Amino acid sequence: GTEVNASRSWLKLGPLPSFQPSEIAKIALILVMARTLHNRPLGSLTSYLLPFALLVVPLGFVFLEPDLGSSLVLAAIGVGMILIRGVPVRQLLIAVALVGVLVPTVVWPRLAPYQQQRVLSFLDPAADPLGSGYQVLQARIAIGSGGLVGKGYRQGTQSQLGFIPEQHNDFIFPVLAEEGGLLAALLLLSLYGLLFWRLLSMAAECPEDRDVLVISGATILIGFQVLVNIGVTLGLAPVTGLTLPLMSYGGTSLISTLLVLGIAWTVHRDRFKPAA
Repeated sequence: GTEVNASRSWLKLGPLPSFQPSEIAKIALILVMARTLHNRPLGSLTSYLLPFALLVVPLGFVFLEPDLGSSLVLAAIGVGMILIRGVPVRQLLIAVALVGVLVPTVVWPRLAPYQQQRVLSFLDPAADPLGSGYQVLQARIAIGSGGLVGKGYRQGTQSQLGFIPEQHNDFIFPVLAEEGGLLAALLLLSLYGLLFWRLLSMAAECPEDRDVLVISGATILIGFQVLVNIGVTLGLAPVTGLTLPLMSYGGTSLISTLLVLGIAWTVHRDRFKPAA
């Protein structure tokens, strides 16, 4: 793999452009989990073994790259699809308690130092304004300075003078808010809301659990990334390195987003055909 920003998350095969395998893993997890959870009763602890294994294996490999952002997306997809399938309250409480124990004892010690610093800076970005808190503070300044209608296309000072790092992918939302203002930000959020409403409507129209799970998984994949990406720029979530779907630069991210939307549309189109 190719190392980018201290993470070996990219593969480059000959003359082909580099791509991120974790993007393909997200889509594969949706399809495999939908097939596994279809008509599968979830009650006893043993009934969770196969879904748990299908989730942990790709999540573990991506976490070791290390890629915390993609790991969180995979976790959100797996847990979200299991919850949509239906989990008894008792098992849900046990799972929450287990996560509460594993995060500080197993997950946190295995985070890279810079990842731990990102989480700590989320609590108080002003404590290190020129270091770990720099990105969030500059993003807040850009968003706030945009006002209602923004400063105009390519007229934003924070973005055009290079104060916002990674503004073409992870921090593209502050650029939009600074140059287009609150109105442009609300328009973008409205378009995302329309997309999610349509995906959920499509899921509700499917008679088979498998089809519902596929479309729901696609919604979780895109929705979680939107929520975390914008939350990071507003200082509501730790910096995780997630792109903003359909907005950020990045070939693999764009292709995987379009692919999962195409899969969701195809599943909805063929919802009344007999299963293969």
